[in-house]
Amino acid sequence: MSRIVGIDLGTTNSLVAYMEGGFPRVIPDAEGHVLLPSVVGFTADGILVGDAAKRQLVRNPTRTIYSVKRLMGKGYEDVKKELRYFPFHVVPSDEVVKIRVADREVTPPEVSALILRALKERAEAHLGLPVTKAVITVPAYFNDSQRQATKDAGRIAGLEVLRIVNEPTAASLAYGLHRLKEGTVAVYDLGGGTFDISILRVKDGIFEVLATNGNTHLGGDDFDRAVVDWLLADIKARHGADLRADLEALQELRLGAEAAKCRLSFEERTVLTIPLPQHGFTYRREISRAELETLIEPLVQQTLGPCRLALADAGRNVRYSFNRKEAKDHGEGGSVIGAPLSGRVLIVDDVISAGTSVRESVNLIRASNAIPCGVAIALDRMERGSGALSAVQEVGASYNIPVISIATLDDLMAYLKADPRHARHLAAVGRYREQYGVTAHA
Repeated sequence: MSRIVGIDLGTTNSLVAYMEGGFPRVIPDAEGHVLLPSVVGFTADGILVGDAAKRQLVRNPTRTIYSVKRLMGKGYEDVKKELRYFPFHVVPSDEVVKIRVADREVTPPEVSALILRALKERAEAHLGLPVTKAVITVPAYFNDSQRQATKDAGRIAGLEVLRIVNEPTAASLAYGLHRLKEGTVAVYDLGGGTFDISILRVKDGIFEVLATNGNTHLGGDDFDRAVVDWLLADIKARHGADLRADLEALQELRLGAEAAKCRLSFEERTVLTIPLPQHGFTYRREISRAELETLIEPLVQQTLGPCRLALADAGRNVRYSFNRKEAKDHGEGGSVIGAPLSGRVLIVDDVISAGTSVRESVNLIRASNAIPCGVAIALDRMERGSGALSAVQEVGASYNIPVISIATLDDLMAYLKADPRHARHLAAVGRYREQYGVTAHA
């Protein structure tokens, strides 16, 4: 006997969940921590994953890989502009991204597979059963190559990936919106490395994607980078030291910026202290929430364009807002929820909520747990056949294709061939049918 789990493979952190007694449960490690940092470190003695890898980031920056989700399914030309932010070496290539670690090269799916394997082992230790199958979430704005790279990572990790579920759909399930008889939902998902906005229609427990938009290179990582650039300028002004070429110092600053960002979600001010003995001083700087908000507001503003485009594409009068931990109540214009981690930064609420009036209803699910809880619920519904998506609905949800009144995959293929806007999805639908063995009339 084996168990199936739901996995949130995140840019910054990853989690694994399952259903027990009708409720989603996020599985902790032996120390009780549910978040697994999405960091992989290579050492002379072996491979580290999670907190152990994150701890060695400063002393071994070139052999520690993080934020690999931003590289999944991408070519070198797609990502070369942001490579300056990474301490590890990405090999120039005309093919998929490859990362050089000492005398070997690894691909993003191989790195992600190490994270998935760690989650698999955590689940097996907790459940006392083998775990061989999983449902994995991806951003709604992931393209076909990024989704395939995620499936490849699962296969390398020894998992049969039963389904790829869009993160907004998972978040909606976690907030209980599948219990609506009918309604329209906007999901604003600003994560560690990606942003997407999805407009979903809910009818009888089934989600249909009306529109989606986003940016696969915008998230909490970019907030951290903005703070690091500010700190580098301050250090140079106060101490005359240029640390941009010091990889260890840069990682110290990045970790400090991340910690300060998290603290300022709950505090008005915090103090950053970073020892820099190689430069002969310890850097100390008080940072206020107002200073942080000034730094990151331009980045948050970049999410408004995709929001407006998605709303226009949906063709609906849906007013959008965001609340970092609560689902919005179901007013006439539609409801709006937010997930996951970067949404804790309070200015996100202010920027997205400006000029809107949406009633709130309190929801006790932690934002960081929304997606893994939701994918566990999706898994449970799939196993029980309760509100499960048909093949046509699943393809529509995965690739943002309107499938209203389309009953079979044959009809869907004919529709795609007739509409140039969606013709690019023909190959993806074909691969879907081949991978899952779905018949034309499923």
